[in-house]
Amino acid sequence: MEQIASKPVSVVNWDARPGMPLLGFELRARCVALGITYRALARRLANRGWKVSSQYVGMIVNGKRAVTPQKLNLICQALHLDQPEREQLHRCAATDLGFQIW
Repeated sequence: MEQIASKPVSVVNWDARPGMPLLGFELRARCVALGITYRALARRLANRGWKVSSQYVGMIVNGKRAVTPQKLNLICQALHLDQPEREQLHRCAATDLGFQIW
């Protein structure tokens, strides 16, 4: 089993590409901070019952594919995120879909 060092994620120094969804921005930042490739994330998701390719993970990050709340929970589990980080990713996904979150 892989060991993951828990690091605080800061996206302050990141430059988002124009049109990049918030969820993709945050997922990308967390993968980089944890040293996890999209391929490794895809393997972790497969271990949790969602067989996806690294290309599909990239499509989620780039906003080409949407995820359900249940699938986003699997991603959060695969990245070993704590509750506040999970809530932040869910807020980002909802915002990308046009919901106004206060």
